[in-house]
Amino acid sequence: MESNKTGKAKILDHVASMKEKAISEIEQEAKSLYWDVYGKAVEWKNYQGLQMPDWSALPEKIRAAWMEVAKDKINALEKLKDNVYQAIQIS
Repeated sequence: MESNKTGKAKILDHVASMKEKAISEIEQEAKSLYWDVYGKAVEWKNYQGLQMPDWSALPEKIRAAWMEVAKDKINALEKLKDNVYQAIQIS
């Protein structure tokens, strides 16, 4: 079936695959980056003044929420890239 795809469809599949891989890699890096930035900002204390846990000790629900932050950042960067590309095309 793969050979029946048009060139455009193959490119779109490839781009989707690359995006999925990129998001996965960026999210893996972002989880500790965002968590580390947050931790440093609050001196590694939670809202109760207790020591913040390591990323690996966070409940899945909390890790998932931080991953949404990463996804939002990726989407914002993608929109920025598109806007820059369009601006270059117009110039």
